[in-house]
Amino acid sequence: MLKRATEKDREAILAYIDDRPCENLFIAGDILLYDFDSDFQKVWIEDDMRCIYLLYKTNLCVYSKDKDHDYRAIVEIIQNHEVRHINAIRAIADKIKLIVKPKKIRHTKMAICEGSEHLKDHHDVMIADDTDLDGLADLAWEVFGTAEGYASLKEVKESLKGIMQDFPIYMLKEDKDIVSMAYANAKSAKAGMICGVATAGSYRAKGYASACVSACVADLLNEGRIACLFFDDLKAASVYYRLGFKDIGDYTLLLL
Repeated sequence: MLKRATEKDREAILAYIDDRPCENLFIAGDILLYDFDSDFQKVWIEDDMRCIYLLYKTNLCVYSKDKDHDYRAIVEIIQNHEVRHINAIRAIADKIKLIVKPKKIRHTKMAICEGSEHLKDHHDVMIADDTDLDGLADLAWEVFGTAEGYASLKEVKESLKGIMQDFPIYMLKEDKDIVSMAYANAKSAKAGMICGVATAGSYRAKGYASACVSACVADLLNEGRIACLFFDDLKAASVYYRLGFKDIGDYTLLLL
């Protein structure tokens, strides 16, 4: 039976997902930031904490420890709310996709970094401010564009503006131009998710992405958090491995 979670369920939910802090970073991080009563976020628990569903705007995150869970309650959520994406570890997503019939499936690797010994020099990396927003948006649009679901440069800028309100964006400049960037766009008590790693085409293979990611990882570690990230680009993966990241499993995005 599906039940809407409230503040009184916070402790039990966080305890349930505590053993897999990176896999459940979005659930823990969104509860930490937005609680249970915001207009754009809803949380449900099923069968006395057998499964957790968190809907942030149109993005649904799902987690259960029960290998035999059937996830059919997800139909009720989709019928009553706008859900465009579903995120889950692959074993869970493989069951959900049989129920929801997604239009597109994207599998990624999840990796973590728990130490700083392999990080690169990042003393030239800076934290962006509002005056850098246009340059950041231009870079993100060049690298990601519509492939990451953005409809326009304006949408990229609005997204980065929102991220900047909650998280630092790390960047490198050459001749006043922003040429590389990275940021952590989700944090829980135990982990932080690095994403938005981008380098302008003519500045690649110079170690700029490694420096930006290293700065981001160093700050997360100093805060007592594990650094996590997703990737499906083998070339990018080689960069992350050199910085000390290790694979922990597969994560899946279902696009409805």
